[in-house]
Amino acid sequence: MADLGEFKLEGLKRAVDTTMDVLRNPDDVQPELKIAATLHSFFNRMRRNGSPTAIRHFVEATESYTRAITQEMIHKHAGHIQTFEEYRKYRPDTSAVKIALATLEYAHGIDIPDEVLHNPIISELTLAGNEILTWANDIYSFRLALQDAVDYVNQLIEKRVQDYLATRAKLPSFGAHLDDEVARYVKGVEYSIQACIDWSLMTTRYFGTDVAAVKETGVVNVVLNPEVKLGELAHGGHESE
Repeated sequence: MADLGEFKLEGLKRAVDTTMDVLRNPDDVQPELKIAATLHSFFNRMRRNGSPTAIRHFVEATESYTRAITQEMIHKHAGHIQTFEEYRKYRPDTSAVKIALATLEYAHGIDIPDEVLHNPIISELTLAGNEILTWANDIYSFRLALQDAVDYVNQLIEKRVQDYLATRAKLPSFGAHLDDEVARYVKGVEYSIQACIDWSLMTTRYFGTDVAAVKETGVVNVVLNPEVKLGELAHGGHESE
C-alpha cells in the first residue's frame, strides 16, 4: 500500500481506515478507494468458503500490516531513519508476509487453532520463515546496497535458516487431528520463501531488463543510492553536516 509512496501520511491514515473498515464491516461498505475495493471483492470471496479461523487470521494480519506501515510512514515524515533493531522489529509486519501466510491458510483449507499457531515452536518457525523471505527480498529491492551490507544480510539469512531447521526438528505433536494441518502450514511457509525467490527472478520489478541475466548468473551490479549517506546507513540516523 505504501511501498511506492502513493500516499502521504494523512492520506495513508485515511486509506488504512477505509481498508480496515472493509474487513470489519464487509456487508455495510462500498469503498471507492481502488485498493480497498479490490480487497473488498477478494475478502467477500474468501468469506464464502473460508474457515472462521482463517478469515480472522487474515483480518488480524492485515491490521498488523496497516498499523506497521502507518508507523513507518510516521518515522519517514519525521525524518527518522530506523536503526537495525527498529527495522527488524517492524519488518515482519511491513513486509505483508503475515497476510500471505493467512491467505495460505485459506487457499489450502488449513484450519489451525490459535493455541497451536501461537505455540512457541510454530511462532518461531513462522517468524524465521518471514525474516528469511523478507530479508532476501530486501536485498533484491535494495540494489543500492554496498557489497558489505549485502554480505551482512546474507549472514543473517543463513543464521535464520539454521534457526528454522533447528526449530522445525523440535516440532511437537498436537494430536493426530492437527498434525497434518501443522505439517501443511509449515510446508506452506517454506513454499512461500521459495515462491518469493522465484517471483523475484521472473518480474522486472527488482532487476529491470537484467532479470534474465541475474537469474542465469546470480550476479547483480550494485550501486549506491546518491540520496542515502553512508553515515545514515551505518548509524540509523542522519549524518551530521
